Amino acid sequence: MSPAAPQSPCINICSIGPKGWCLGCYRTLEEIAGWVRLDASTQYAVLRAAERRRLAGQAASPAGG
Repeated sequence: MSPAAPQSPCINICSIGPKGWCLGCYRTLEEIAGWVRLDASTQYAVLRAAERRRLAGQAASPAGG
């Protein structure tokens, strides 16, 4: 049985940053545009990749913002 599809991680902060991903959900334009056509397993893979980008961005930011 395949997993249930996750909800879109969009939080309506739609701005692509210099690294090529959204500053709100950390997905690439390709991932955002293709979201509805992806199967649930691939959507979960996109969510994991976005979370890695978010964490990498936090690690690269100076403490205290």
